[in-house]
Amino acid sequence: MNHADFLEELNCSKYGLGKLYQGFNIKEKEKAFNLPGDPIQYPPELLWKTKHLILALEVDLDEKKVKGSVTHVIQILKDEITNIVFDSMGNQINSVILKEKNNKNLDFFTTDENLTVLLERPYKKGMEITLIIEYECNDPSAGLYFISPDAAHPHKPKHLWSQNQDEDAKYWIPCHDHPHVKFTYEGIFTVKKGLLAISNGSLINTQEENEEKVTYHWKMEQPLPTYLITLVVGEFSKVELEPYKNTQVNFYVVPGREEEGRRSFGRTTEMIKAFSEKLGVDFPYPKYTQVAVTDFIFGGMENTTATTQTDRTLHDERAAIDFKSDGLVSHELAHQWFGDLLTCKHWSHAWLNESFATYMSAIWTEISEGKDDFLYEVYQDQQAYFSEDKRYRRPIVHNRFEMPIDIFDAHLYPGGACRLHMLRRLIGEENWWRSLNVYLTKNAHGIVETVDLQRAIEEVIGDPLDWFFDQWLFKAGYPEIKAKYSYDPDNKVIHIQLKQAQKITDLTPLFLHPITISIIDDNENERRFVIRMKEPVYNLYVPLERPPVDIRIDPDYSLLMSLDLEKPEDMFIYQLKNDQNIIGKIRAAQALAKKGTQNGLRALQESLLDDSQFWGVRAEIAKALAILGTDRSFEILSSAVSIKHPKVRRQVYEALASFHGKRIYDIVAPKAKKGDESYFVEGAMGMALCSSRTKEAFPLIKEFIEKTSWNEIIARMTLQGISKLFEVEDLQDEILDLVLRQTEYGNDAFKRATAVSTLAQIYPQAKPHHRTSILNTLSRLLEDKEFYVKISAIKAIQSIKEPRFIPTLRKMTSIEAEGRIVRGAKKTIHHIQQGLDKPEELQKLRKMVEDLQEENKKLASRIEKLEAISTTKTKFIEKNRTKSSKKLTSSRKNRKRTTK
Repeated sequence: MNHADFLEELNCSKYGLGKLYQGFNIKEKEKAFNLPGDPIQYPPELLWKTKHLILALEVDLDEKKVKGSVTHVIQILKDEITNIVFDSMGNQINSVILKEKNNKNLDFFTTDENLTVLLERPYKKGMEITLIIEYECNDPSAGLYFISPDAAHPHKPKHLWSQNQDEDAKYWIPCHDHPHVKFTYEGIFTVKKGLLAISNGSLINTQEENEEKVTYHWKMEQPLPTYLITLVVGEFSKVELEPYKNTQVNFYVVPGREEEGRRSFGRTTEMIKAFSEKLGVDFPYPKYTQVAVTDFIFGGMENTTATTQTDRTLHDERAAIDFKSDGLVSHELAHQWFGDLLTCKHWSHAWLNESFATYMSAIWTEISEGKDDFLYEVYQDQQAYFSEDKRYRRPIVHNRFEMPIDIFDAHLYPGGACRLHMLRRLIGEENWWRSLNVYLTKNAHGIVETVDLQRAIEEVIGDPLDWFFDQWLFKAGYPEIKAKYSYDPDNKVIHIQLKQAQKITDLTPLFLHPITISIIDDNENERRFVIRMKEPVYNLYVPLERPPVDIRIDPDYSLLMSLDLEKPEDMFIYQLKNDQNIIGKIRAAQALAKKGTQNGLRALQESLLDDSQFWGVRAEIAKALAILGTDRSFEILSSAVSIKHPKVRRQVYEALASFHGKRIYDIVAPKAKKGDESYFVEGAMGMALCSSRTKEAFPLIKEFIEKTSWNEIIARMTLQGISKLFEVEDLQDEILDLVLRQTEYGNDAFKRATAVSTLAQIYPQAKPHHRTSILNTLSRLLEDKEFYVKISAIKAIQSIKEPRFIPTLRKMTSIEAEGRIVRGAKKTIHHIQQGLDKPEELQKLRKMVEDLQEENKKLASRIEKLEAISTTKTKFIEKNRTKSSKKLTSSRKNRKRTTK
């Protein structure tokens, strides 16, 4: 599952989707990942398991419901089993049948979370039974999503898609909703003619039922877990791509978007071939499909053989200047091996899915774009992980959470990917790919946990890796290295001191890891020394006739660490010009910008303007100059606004946005009026114009916010900066009105979500009546129908720290089904409560709670009265009902229908 990676450009950062609802400026550092009350989770005990599952449903898009049956072929795993308990939430169970020579109706009862089937006798270990559950499901709150047009979105397609990960299949399928059981599968779906029903495996039959309906029969010969079952129904156009060996490769888009689909998914067969050859394990299924759907709540979902993708990844030629879908496509494709062929035993080991998919996506970049782009992706992964670690720290393998989605964060995706990169460099290229081959072939179609990967690597390299897995997977953090260099001309000796400066705790260890030190002499000959720190401080002495031209710590930049290296400025300048690794160049550029000397800035300007320099290095130079924030750095950035490479040009404008004053307007406005070939550069121009803090800029800014672009990127980037223009008092009414209009339903959902985050940025500067408008809007948006808007509103409230929302947020934690909303609400409550350190704020909160309790009492009283009236009416009806009514079955007596 990818809920971040594909939005690298959409949200102006590598992990953009996460930033969308995590990127507010919350100053207080969260000391721990876990929230109060988060339990320790373990895989549930298996008393039985499904061996084969048949889902036979009739789908009604108009009524937003499915009706039919699910058949479980069950193997009993323990003796004396007298009942079978399925996960089931909100499903209306009509009957349960024991399939045998003479089918039997079995008694059952339901709770809010389960369906319990009472067997007619005890069953022993090894026995098999087949249960047919007849049920219907009406517009569930999770798992199955019905998309349809409305007055605000008349052109939205009507279709249905499922999203079961992590444990949401139970909202539309009575099942065992955990990843540690795999089974073969059939999906039989009846829909209106003209619609397609797409599911896992191969389509073995299509049958016309009558003039109005058609049935599709899909079958999976290889096993899959419940969370990887998929169903997509709608009007789609199918496009065939070149097959890979015997594997069919295709994709589906709504009619009219075929060309965008080719632009997005056209390299899929190349990726399948590349991964199959690298891993030495051919693509494991007979078909690979991608379906682009509307309003998808993730980037993509790796349902076995049939990935669901967001249609936001479909893009036009102009967007293709900056954006590719390759990251999303390769990530989900990699899951067909890591997650589908091999499935984690428990969500605490989900890094075996997500970290591998993230790193394999980077490997596709290495194959398709080259070494520099690959290393820049590794660098961005490191930065994304470091950024989240500043807010909270946790091990990669972690089993304390309320819902599994809680741990699907930057630790799980880029954090784990960086650890895989270290492993690859540690054991060597040949051993790396041999190890993955052993890991995949030994565990094919099975269930795995972290130790299975460790054992596979150890089998190949012949050495134990407990030290690595213990430090990097089961503990947390990374080395924070402070390094010093000096040269003693009298004794002709180099002294290099390394110190691990991180605070050593039970969670964060002293890291024992090989560290390479590179020394380059004045003849440009390199000598490397590999050390293994066993103490917090390590001193290296190396005899050398003359001072070196450079020294580098971890010259391959594979070790996940922060590095504060003290060395002369001329060494950093040399490194910027000569390091063959772009991460080294980036680190040198950052060090030079921090020093801010004329020589250093001159070297940075030369590199920034050098078209032969890798674009990522130049982009990072622009960021570093923005952090420096001096007049000289502004001059350098101003000289670079016409750079040819669009990604560098965009970063230059974003860097200019960190300054302020009319000088920005004078530089940017003429360019902005002409426009740019890149959506993203125009968006960055909008951000920069906002930073000018001048009234003259507002008409152009307004135009940018109202301008239509791919995924509204120009408007969204401009909105990200408009809080700076809010400082102009004469414009405050107009700006707030403009931003509030963007939050209204009918606008693009991502544009709305960005506008919500802008409200949080405006709030501290706003006048009382403006604050009232903002708070009223946020209150309304907590009940919004669009996921990204709702989650953005929660984060805005977390930033504002307004206690009045605590009762509403607490209610959301109990009624919302989407795990990210639940955790977001809980985190916001926790954050607000941590800030309630003033007596008047506590008193305010107590009054709110008391008011809520009083309202609950009144509501309870009203319910009692209504129940009394209802009981009287029922008795009257029962008394006069004819006695010919059939007796209810025991199953109906016990059934309790759950609500959404």
